[in-house]
Amino acid sequence: MKININVINDNIGLQLFDGLYAYRQSISNDYKSDWDIRYTNSIDSTANINILFDYMPTLESPINDYDLVFYCNGGEPIMVSSQVMQKHQQFNHVFFITDSYLERGHELYKKIIFTPHNIMSCVQYWTRKFYPQYFENSKNLKLERKNTIALINGQNRTTRHYFFSLLREQIPELFNNFKFTTVTNTNHSFWETSEDFIFRESLESEYYELWKDQPVQDFKYYTNSVDVGIDKKFGTIPPGYFIMPLYFENSCVVFSETSWQNGELTITEKSLKCFYAGSLPFIIGGSHINKLFNELGFNTAWNLLPKNLQTYDQIIDHKKRYGLKVEAIKWLQNNKDIFNSNEFKDLTNQNLQMLLMANTDTLAVKRLNNLMESYERRHRH
Repeated sequence: MKININVINDNIGLQLFDGLYAYRQSISNDYKSDWDIRYTNSIDSTANINILFDYMPTLESPINDYDLVFYCNGGEPIMVSSQVMQKHQQFNHVFFITDSYLERGHELYKKIIFTPHNIMSCVQYWTRKFYPQYFENSKNLKLERKNTIALINGQNRTTRHYFFSLLREQIPELFNNFKFTTVTNTNHSFWETSEDFIFRESLESEYYELWKDQPVQDFKYYTNSVDVGIDKKFGTIPPGYFIMPLYFENSCVVFSETSWQNGELTITEKSLKCFYAGSLPFIIGGSHINKLFNELGFNTAWNLLPKNLQTYDQIIDHKKRYGLKVEAIKWLQNNKDIFNSNEFKDLTNQNLQMLLMANTDTLAVKRLNNLMESYERRHRH
């Protein structure tokens, strides 16, 4: 089969087709792909499938001239999108390559090709001698781990500020080494549930005086990137991809994930740091986020909780769920011996294994392969 990919704007999501090519090699008898995949800048009338690939499209394209359309958002959560992406979701042949893993009830569930670039990137950074983190991590793995809980924030969006303010009221002793930073407003998403919208809007109003004069985004994070390799051979890496000692020293790390909406998981470097360092993440995110982690083979501190305290994962009301999360953290704080248990060791060992194997990459490739095969079957003469 001949596949032509018209690339409007290149981006990391295009690597998915390289993975597809390798997958087709792996299922053949002689390691020769039975699919001829080409990148061009136009439609090929001789191709069996013509594909349009674009990164964060802002201009309309004649998408009906193509058999399949793939929009990439650069390995970000689905909230990072464009109006064109939102407008074109109604078309059956349009799909999104993104780092959002969704539960089955989500309106975009069938449109998403979950591609967690962060996992493979972090495995590279932390296990290869070309990166300074490799040597730093080797040293930090020798640090003594305590049965303690640490807090990490990052950009202090209104949703995060609300949770940590709530947590400080209930467990002030956790905040000895934690500082609240400037509050910034939480970005909207084209795909919010009614519960998401109500929660975000209420916090936008409640904290208006704290965020109104703040810039939308602080770019200092990227200007402080580290040059890697002789003559910067391996590019630059933002400082957030270096693992602080606290991930190795504590048994549990509490933080908010980038995607806070219900029914959605984006795996960022914060979770991956826990998986590599041997701690368990306690993640502040939307409903079912822990269930989604478990579906992908990863464990969180939620897995250590008694069944009655795990129920918060199903709650779609954000303020109610956040309150129950505080109760769960309080239980962990009062039962810290569980971090010395064999169950804790089993959960963290599985996380490390799943991280290093990067099995999540197979999900996107097989999903793309199924789409291609399905299209081929429907149009075979």
